[in-house]
Amino acid sequence: MRKREDVSKAVQEGLESYAATQSTVQLSLAIEFRRMWKSPLEDEEALTTTQKSDSTPTANDDDNDSGEEEGDDGGDYTAMADDEEEDA
Repeated sequence: MRKREDVSKAVQEGLESYAATQSTVQLSLAIEFRRMWKSPLEDEEALTTTQKSDSTPTANDDDNDSGEEEGDDGGDYTAMADDEEEDA
């Protein structure tokens, strides 16, 4: 531990005592929060793992269940674009 040389011995002892107390408080908090969050985090991890395995898409599943290719609505976009050019 680094000691301050610009303060009296009494102040130095007080700082060391305060630092020791804070160290104990912080370690106690760390232990308590680990204990408190251990179960919820494990539960969440198990749930996330289960959801991922349940929603894994098949090799040919593109989420387009209509049977048509994406963007193919049967319309004649090219003809519409050509008509608009003629009007211009």
